[in-house]
Amino acid sequence: FKVDDHYMVGPYDSYWQKEGCGCVSSLLHLRDNLMVSAADDMTIRFWDIDTMKCFGIHVGHHGYGAEIKSKSAFARRWAPIWCLQHLGGDGTRIASGSYDRTIVIWDVFDVEHVQVVRTLGGPEHHDNSVLHLSLLEDNILCSCGGDFCFKGWD
Repeated sequence: FKVDDHYMVGPYDSYWQKEGCGCVSSLLHLRDNLMVSAADDMTIRFWDIDTMKCFGIHVGHHGYGAEIKSKSAFARRWAPIWCLQHLGGDGTRIASGSYDRTIVIWDVFDVEHVQVVRTLGGPEHHDNSVLHLSLLEDNILCSCGGDFCFKGWD
């Protein structure tokens, strides 16, 4: 099968979603016939692989904001999502890692009502993009990034 309409369903009136800048960077089998994709337009999207339809689009990463001194809206608001990771075996929580140096924990028990549970960041965040996530134990999420290190989160 092939799903090639990722660019057609952006939720915001933003440059990235209007221009189709939706390079898919990560894919995760959630459970049963459900897949989750992550893209550089800052979205995670939920797909029914039986019908090839997108039925949920969510944004949880928001860019560097005023933290950087750039006048470029692109630099302040762009937050592509590079990676996805299951958090446990039941398929009800996932994590996403982004260019904006944050990790977002998502409650995906009900894919019709997905919620952000927690955003990992702050003083202990990465100094550059979060590029990969891995679950070390049931309660320890590891991340590595463009800052030459990896970190453990509980």
